Amino acid sequence: MDKIEAYRKIIFEELSCKAKLAYANAPTLSRQLIVSEDQNNFILISFGWVNKRYKHSFVYHIEIKYGKVWIHEDNTDVGIAQVFAENGISKKDIILGFLPKFAQEESGYAVAS
Repeated sequence: MDKIEAYRKIIFEELSCKAKLAYANAPTLSRQLIVSEDQNNFILISFGWVNKRYKHSFVYHIEIKYGKVWIHEDNTDVGIAQVFAENGISKKDIILGFLPKFAQEESGYAVAS
């Protein structure tokens, strides 16, 4: 299996597991994993009613681009980059796209060029 295919598998498996988790503080919210046809974009969204308000938001947006895993959005406390690194994606191939370049340089992950 080539590197990109392995990265796709890791991302899909991790986000699929997270999509099945229920929110302890908002059990009426649902999660849905959306994967692009070319399997290079992964979006996990949450949506539903909490009390009398409708919520809809991105949990994660991950993209494989130019051989790197770009994390465009991570709205969690855990940090999906560390989870990916622990599961076989090289830190030199993970870019925290939501950070400015100076912060990427200090993150321990790859820097966007």
